[in-house]
Amino acid sequence: MNSSDIVTQQSYSSQLNNFEKSVLSFLAEQGLPTESVLVSVTERVTVFKNIADVLSKINDEQKPRSVYISKYIAAVASGLFDAALNYLWDETILELRKRISQYDISYFYDNAVNSPEKRKALNSEDDLVKVNDSELIEGSRKIGLISEIGYKHLDTIRYMRNWVSAAHPNQNEITGLQLISWLETCIREVISLPLSNGTNNRNTEISEKC
Repeated sequence: MNSSDIVTQQSYSSQLNNFEKSVLSFLAEQGLPTESVLVSVTERVTVFKNIADVLSKINDEQKPRSVYISKYIAAVASGLFDAALNYLWDETILELRKRISQYDISYFYDNAVNSPEKRKALNSEDDLVKVNDSELIEGSRKIGLISEIGYKHLDTIRYMRNWVSAAHPNQNEITGLQLISWLETCIREVISLPLSNGTNNRNTEISEKC
């Protein structure tokens, strides 16, 4: 670690501490709870010390459209890790839908949705919003968009999003290392995947089997 690294880490800690004091002071003035509201500054610094390396895995063309990643970082800075996890999952699902739409959409629905009645109502890319998250990642695994290991990781993050994020009331704690690890996983398994013409790949696969 060189001197510039130390200065950067001290800067993170100082700025986040000042921000936290302002927020908690305002909450106290309004008679609102201040205990167990924000994650500790130490945990937030853990995320910021690692985030540049993780974000470097997203290409420069994609970063400008990654709105939920920006919200993830803003939530981390605010000490709201439960909200940050929710934003990360929003970004992941949004990007996964984009990549699924490049495939034969009927083929995806056939693999993702078990209910014949539900499948009847799914015809186009616009209907992807009707497919729940567990079906979405399971279907992605079945069509080869994500790997078996990638599926397991994403399903774990989906579970954590459902039970420890701001999606539902809870008081479970998330650490900085967990949160940055989940970001890296979502980027590696979904967000950094190229947007390619999967339909052509599917057609090629069928031709080769024939």
